[in-house]
Amino acid sequence: MHQYDGAGPEPLKRWLADRPNPDQPLLMASQGVARRLLEDPDMGRAWVELTRRGIGGLDLRAKVENAMRNAANEVNTQTPAEIKRQLDGVESLIHKLRDAIEKSPLRANSGTPILLKHGELAPVMLTFGWHAMSKRADWFYQPFSVVEALEVALEMLGQHRNSEPARAVLRQKGNPEIRAFVVNLGWLICKEFGTYLPGTIARIANAVYEPETPMDKEAVKTILKSSPEPFQRFRKGGAKVPHRTP
Repeated sequence: MHQYDGAGPEPLKRWLADRPNPDQPLLMASQGVARRLLEDPDMGRAWVELTRRGIGGLDLRAKVENAMRNAANEVNTQTPAEIKRQLDGVESLIHKLRDAIEKSPLRANSGTPILLKHGELAPVMLTFGWHAMSKRADWFYQPFSVVEALEVALEMLGQHRNSEPARAVLRQKGNPEIRAFVVNLGWLICKEFGTYLPGTIARIANAVYEPETPMDKEAVKTILKSSPEPFQRFRKGGAKVPHRTP
């Protein structure tokens, strides 16, 4: 069995060699992506740039697959504005419900033992109340409240917002999935390495999607210029772009 560390295409070649007869659909798909990245004749120049920057084949394959999934999802999902509107609505309703409970006649610091069950996980017993649950010594079970659950929901909502991939499909122009792929892969590369490598992204997009009209460096730059952060502050003549704040 090979070791898969190192920069450039060699780790990806070793990874393929160790899996000659895949029988799982996901692994077969991953190997298809890997072969396109290794066998496309124009990828040679891309690998030179990737190797120089210390980007390994397995890392690139993971980023490419991530960008492909995000791109496929994006062309079949709501627009960024609609997603924001709905998430804002959820956040507003959580705040309203929390405030209503705290201002209502529902008793504070008063709970009922409840056994929570979830699939095959071990059940958990809680003393569940509405709000303002203290750590009273006479409560046998861990106290928790509806208001605390709503606070957790707000934290989860914030995490969801921060984890949203870059959204930049201009649906009326060109192939929206390839455009989305370019933005997502550029964001992943920029996030880790501080540069977007437009020429390399173009070669990767051509290898993966084999479009009728191949992408080039200028086409990628145009897509990134018209996209939201981290590319909306794209600076002419510069290879570096500001990182999005997590």
